[in-house]
Amino acid sequence: MGTFRKNRKGWPESVVVSSNTRRGTFKVMRRVEEGKPDLYAVSFKDTKVVNMLTSVPPTAVTLTRWAKRERQYKTFTYPSTKTLYDTTMYGCDTVGQLCGYLKFKTRTPKWTQTVLFGKLRQSIAVQARTLYNLRFDKRLSVIHFTQMLISEFQRNIEKRRLDMLNRSPGRKRKRRTSVSSLMTPTSRRTPLISADSQLNLHWPARIPRGSSNSRRCRQCYKEGIVTKTTFFCQECEIFLCVPHAESVDSDCFRKFHTKQ
Repeated sequence: MGTFRKNRKGWPESVVVSSNTRRGTFKVMRRVEEGKPDLYAVSFKDTKVVNMLTSVPPTAVTLTRWAKRERQYKTFTYPSTKTLYDTTMYGCDTVGQLCGYLKFKTRTPKWTQTVLFGKLRQSIAVQARTLYNLRFDKRLSVIHFTQMLISEFQRNIEKRRLDMLNRSPGRKRKRRTSVSSLMTPTSRRTPLISADSQLNLHWPARIPRGSSNSRRCRQCYKEGIVTKTTFFCQECEIFLCVPHAESVDSDCFRKFHTKQ
């Protein structure tokens, strides 16, 4: 038992039901050949015309179906082949039916894309939907499951985009290290100037040895000289040269605080 297309070679054209006939109309043709089982060609009109080939003799059965135009249930006459096919339809027939509900508008002569879209339909309409319904005890249709899947994908993409924007807001300007963070406890205890400057409570301190965070001397910059130093004033937090400690002749530390 199986479905046939009306343009299949050898299919009798006289048994095909017209699409303009009313719902429930069917035709049956029997083929008798010696030494072979009898075959029955069945054509009936449901929501669309269906052609079937079976070895089981069909009989007329009455079924109650929903009529879309009248918006009510009505009684129709169908061949028994239809009910038998619906109750025993498994495997490829079920997969084909479910994939028929999910169609792609893309049409291409390339067989690779056709196979890709076909496998995608099978994975969405059959495998993923079946596992979801079994796990969460639901009965979602193919269309509803596909819509839910697309919404979930869009939500995840938007969430990932926002996370990327939050992680990389742009190139930030390098923040300069404050003088207080470069000071060490030992550097605060070692005064390198004479006692007369201690009255103003300005003490020089040095950043840790081996550090590359030397800065330009403020007093030398005012005089048009480019000099870098590792000493700074703890009170003013300004880098200034200290004599005899860095082998420099100018006493920028004293000059700066004397002018102030």
